[in-house]
Amino acid sequence: MAGGRTRGRKGGPEAIRITDAPAARADDIKVRQRRYLTAMLARTVCFILAGVTGLAGVLWLAMIFVLAAIVLPYVAVVMANASTPKRGEASPYGMPTSQRDRLRQLPSRHDLR
Repeated sequence: MAGGRTRGRKGGPEAIRITDAPAARADDIKVRQRRYLTAMLARTVCFILAGVTGLAGVLWLAMIFVLAAIVLPYVAVVMANASTPKRGEASPYGMPTSQRDRLRQLPSRHDLR
């Protein structure tokens, strides 16, 4: 049992489970595009609301909408680049879930002691 992997019934490597398989690339891209377009739609709405509230004389609110419209492209790109987690998996920024991912990580400063 090299590397912590278990063996199947006849001594061969364990079969890969379908729940461990990554999502289809096309589906992942669709989800990312939808996130990006949603954020860009929100940015457009912020620009429109900034104009409307600025013309109405509520400048402090217009400035908040302008600031949101400036920050939203960065947020949209980060959201679009975040991979879609599999069912039952932690966020892409969370801890790795499989043994293979744990082995692929560099040791932390605490592991070297």
